[in-house]
Amino acid sequence: MANKLKGKSSAKSTVSALLKGEVTPTDIQSSQDRDDAAEVGADTATYASTIGQDPFTIEALIAFWDGYANKLKELGKPIVSSILVSVRPELTDANTLHLIFDNKIQLERFQEEEKSLVQFLRTSLNNRDINISHEIIEGTAQKVIFSLQDRYNHMVTKNPVVDQLKKRFNMTLD
Repeated sequence: MANKLKGKSSAKSTVSALLKGEVTPTDIQSSQDRDDAAEVGADTATYASTIGQDPFTIEALIAFWDGYANKLKELGKPIVSSILVSVRPELTDANTLHLIFDNKIQLERFQEEEKSLVQFLRTSLNNRDINISHEIIEGTAQKVIFSLQDRYNHMVTKNPVVDQLKKRFNMTLD
């Protein structure tokens, strides 16, 4: 796996390889974890010093974030992929991403993939100081409208004239 990443040191080529399917997030994590450090002849401290502290833009972050989410979906992890798509990172400072989750289950599912994601972002954006903070704010999810009455009420809140038209033309909800 690590051989797939040799010669792909730039962030752009890493994302390109990820999106083309040449490597997977797991490949990247494996090469980044450096469990095979003895094989490479480097220790973890040396590995950490090879990643820089380059500044990055929110646009670059979102591009890598979305690429990672798409790859997770292809790898059969649609739930975590969906969470990454719905929970957008915000920069609280130059290196800290803040995520707001709707519930504890989303957070738990995200935490299963968090280490791999952080390593991927650190390598891709060439910034070893990237960290993720998160919180749960219940009630941030939009209510899904199921019934006809719910749809009608939603339309009336957006445009009160709908209620007047319903009454004027003596319409009912079926």
